[in-house]
Amino acid sequence: MTDPQPAAPPARVVIGLGSGRSEWTVRLSRWAMSATTDVDFLRCLSGTEVRAILGAGRPVSVLLLDSTVVDRDLVELAAGFGVATALVHSSGPPPDWADLGCVAVLREPIAPTDVLELLDDLAAQAVPAARVVRHRSVDLDDPLDPAVLVTVTGPGGSGVTTVAMLLAHGLATRPPARPVHGRRTALVDATSTDGLSLYHDLAGEAGGVAELIELHRRDRLDPDEVRAFADGVAGRPYLVVRGAPTGSADDTSAATARAVVDGLRRTYATVVVDAGDLGPSTVRPTSLRAAAIAEADVVVVVGRSGLHGVHGLAGCLDQVALVRESGAPVTVVCTAAPRSTGERRSVAIGLGRERREVVFLPVISRLERLHRDVGPLPTVAAEAVAGPVRSLVSP
Repeated sequence: MTDPQPAAPPARVVIGLGSGRSEWTVRLSRWAMSATTDVDFLRCLSGTEVRAILGAGRPVSVLLLDSTVVDRDLVELAAGFGVATALVHSSGPPPDWADLGCVAVLREPIAPTDVLELLDDLAAQAVPAARVVRHRSVDLDDPLDPAVLVTVTGPGGSGVTTVAMLLAHGLATRPPARPVHGRRTALVDATSTDGLSLYHDLAGEAGGVAELIELHRRDRLDPDEVRAFADGVAGRPYLVVRGAPTGSADDTSAATARAVVDGLRRTYATVVVDAGDLGPSTVRPTSLRAAAIAEADVVVVVGRSGLHGVHGLAGCLDQVALVRESGAPVTVVCTAAPRSTGERRSVAIGLGRERREVVFLPVISRLERLHRDVGPLPTVAAEAVAGPVRSLVSP
């Protein structure tokens, strides 16, 4: 009786995602179909196909992504399934593949032997570590002191956007005393309404948060590239990064959101983020506003006086506490503040704070005209909200 033949080892599975013009996916498909190796190559034309294969539970050895379609979210998803990702790059400046979480980069034209060597290196945990250098104006791995990041949030209708504008104005006029990259201040709209475009007469123009999110899915951006998505406004000392009313600021991954925040902090001296209404249904761990709240040096929570206003403020403070580490600085601003000292004390008591810990901002006269005409912001009001924040971030 003859001895049974040993079972052949299972084929190693390679997923390849490229654009319709990616010739390497066609070459590898023909190579795998020739049955000369123990490699199965699954050619995909969309991220949806990749997600379906990974979700099916089939063991995958490596995911190859064309650098023209690389997506930080796909790399993160593959890592969650224990699958390494490598980039296939053709020409031009390569993405920062190590920052994306990829293990290697293969230069076109790639051959089957390149894939086999990569699979062998992965099996031996000796993945290629050679780094492809991209020329930038600054070293993005340099641990320079990042910009001061302040995030403004609060219940809807409480004046969050107005306070964010005042805060950006005050901090841009007198920047916090910290080592920074330049001295510019950026006001960023992380809401789903894009109110900053309306209040600065920028509606209908292209660029902004949506583009920054999309580009940070694929790479880290040089400060010069980040600055291209900000607008100057006559009479305002800060720059505006317009929002994404389509909701893309809420529909991203945690890794991409953190990358956007990091890019902004490496570009400006001060970053003020308008996070808008904060509630259980609006703060997802993957949203840009959640990342901005979690990483902010100071969070400014805006609300109104009165029973309903204090209740909304307290709820928002609870939501902020869920996103941030305990003990992180939080400043409270009460808009349309009552004039009575007793009423102000009641607001502070209702929030469990000392009266001096709450900034009471009176009604700003002709506010609608100011917004409509993009008029000069009141300096006194700007300094009223900027002063307490500046004291918390200055050494």
